[in-house]
Amino acid sequence: MAQKIKSTYGGSFAKMVAGDYKPSRTTLIKLGTLIVDCVVAEARKDMAKEARRKTGDPVGLPQSERFLSSFTSKLYGQSTVEIYSTWPTIEQLTEGTDPYPMTWLTRPNGVNAVPMKDSMGRLIIRATPLSTQDAWIHPGFARHNFLQRGMTRAKKEMADIVREDLKEFLAGTRK
Repeated sequence: MAQKIKSTYGGSFAKMVAGDYKPSRTTLIKLGTLIVDCVVAEARKDMAKEARRKTGDPVGLPQSERFLSSFTSKLYGQSTVEIYSTWPTIEQLTEGTDPYPMTWLTRPNGVNAVPMKDSMGRLIIRATPLSTQDAWIHPGFARHNFLQRGMTRAKKEMADIVREDLKEFLAGTRK
């Protein structure tokens, strides 16, 4: 299920000019696509930095094209562009979390063993703790700001799209 992670009101684009200009639906769709493209570009930069991550560090961005393709944009109402992600841990990745005990991975909760891959990529089976007090500690999630950086980058590039729409609006040729 897609989770809304950001939205921006199209009326804010209209405030760049005087009068009764409102961006067209086509322009808002272009703006949404631009925002997603900029967010994905910034996420790629963060993914490249993840190679330096060490075992035990907070969880970083997934090294996956599926993660990058999880971002989409939708129009809501007449002029709101919303950005969504279907990635299950997107909120933790963008907000970050501290380390926490994984109490659900214990024998009292019916989990006796967990399959894992070791550093060489081999499958190993690891027995779970006998009590919730001894639960394994998740390292938490590192906070990433690729979303904010992508929005900032998109806002810098939006002027050309809005300018073209405004020309059509003023000329009366907008569809």
